[in-house]
Amino acid sequence: MTTAYLPARDMRRGPSEEGFDVRGAVRQLWRSRILIAVAMLVAGGAAGVTSLMSPRVYSATAALLLSRSKIAADNSDLLLVSNFLPLIENSEAAIEVIKRFKLDAPPYKALPDTFFETLVTVEPVRNSLVVNITARMQDPQLASNVVNAVAQLGVDTARRVSQDEAVQARNDIKAQLDEARARLDVAEGALQKAKSTHQVDLLKKDAEEMLKERASFHALTIELEGEKGGLAKSEAELAKRQQIDTVHRTILQDPAMATAARAVQPSTDVIGLQLKTEEVSPVYRDIDKNIAESRAKVAALEKERAQMIARHLDQPALPQLTALYTKETIIDRLEMERDLAKKVYQDVATSYESARLLVAGRSSALHVISAALPPDTPESRKVARNTLIGLISGFLIAAIAVILRYALLGDSSHALGAHP
Repeated sequence: MTTAYLPARDMRRGPSEEGFDVRGAVRQLWRSRILIAVAMLVAGGAAGVTSLMSPRVYSATAALLLSRSKIAADNSDLLLVSNFLPLIENSEAAIEVIKRFKLDAPPYKALPDTFFETLVTVEPVRNSLVVNITARMQDPQLASNVVNAVAQLGVDTARRVSQDEAVQARNDIKAQLDEARARLDVAEGALQKAKSTHQVDLLKKDAEEMLKERASFHALTIELEGEKGGLAKSEAELAKRQQIDTVHRTILQDPAMATAARAVQPSTDVIGLQLKTEEVSPVYRDIDKNIAESRAKVAALEKERAQMIARHLDQPALPQLTALYTKETIIDRLEMERDLAKKVYQDVATSYESARLLVAGRSSALHVISAALPPDTPESRKVARNTLIGLISGFLIAAIAVILRYALLGDSSHALGAHP
């Protein structure tokens, strides 16, 4: 059995060979306790003296309230304090306040970029609609004046932005309103001109009359053909008739002739004597009269039918109706455009009239609910707190310096011991 022996530990090894020697560092801190205590006293004393020698600072605070619109239905999405902070805390307000109160001169030497970081702070109150504006200055009256000026500028800026928004919305809708009005005027003018030119109502009346006449055209044609047929039949019948008829009568039928015959030949028997006369046939005369009337009627019907044909009443499609339909289509299209332009104009006009009310309803405003007053007492210099911070800072600095010195000296001693 073989036993391995480890070399004995060299007590002269420094703390860096096997890691940092915490115990050695603590012993070193204890040995340097007087130095650390002196450092603490010096740092604490310096902090206390500095606090006592610092100028007295007065703090003035004003409060702003973000008011909800009284006529808006729901503007919770717009009612955020963070949306209004840039209206209060901006470079223009800083320049205005610095120029008004001459804060660019000593002892403040304020700059617009750092004004809201060094002299004035703007902080919203958590879970509320209140914003606090605080100024810390050596002059209490100046502090209150600066805070009130910043608050008033924030209120004025918020009001101006709201008014500009309303004016911009009104102007934008006004341009649309003017355009809609011009479009409506053009549509109404075109419709009026088309109605005056085409005279659609008059064409409708004429078309109605033509349709009535067209309905009688077929009856007229049938009547004309019937008259022509009757005329042809009458003419054929007349051609068969003799215009002069010979009539044989006994002389006894004429008493005067019988008396005269007896006077001339008394011995003669006049009973067998006959008279022969020629006269126009009454049937022929009646037929001829009917033919004349029928010819006159046929001529009148043909004249009437010719006029209807001249007006194209015999055609399948009436040109007048085609023209009427074309013009009615034009009028209907213009009326549709006029109605559309009128509806657009009414909608835009309604929006224009309610634009300012709607913008006001969706706009919130800032109000000063608590103006700053000159503070009576300055802020505490916090001598005890600053002294305590100084003591702690002195202890930490001294302790770190001792530990660093121990670590550096320990490593150097080990190196010298390893290489005599």
